[in-house]
Amino acid sequence: MTIGNIIDRRENSYIVDCDAVFEPSWHDNSHENSTKFKNTDDLEDLFQVYHLYNTTVEQAINYVGSTDTPMTIYLYDKDSKPCG
Repeated sequence: MTIGNIIDRRENSYIVDCDAVFEPSWHDNSHENSTKFKNTDDLEDLFQVYHLYNTTVEQAINYVGSTDTPMTIYLYDKDSKPCG
């Protein structure tokens, strides 16, 4: 599918190893002046947040390609484990 947005929170964006967190891009529809993504009942059943730790930027992007809805990717430093 598509990448709705990438938010890079890594201290050094030139290191490809990372932890990645994903959420459907429509989660951000409530933000003022944001792009509005379609939110249907089918998408409500999709996971709310998913993560891949010890991955790479390329693998994170490839993961989004396997989903059926636009996704926002949050990139973090490797081993930061932002979801727990």
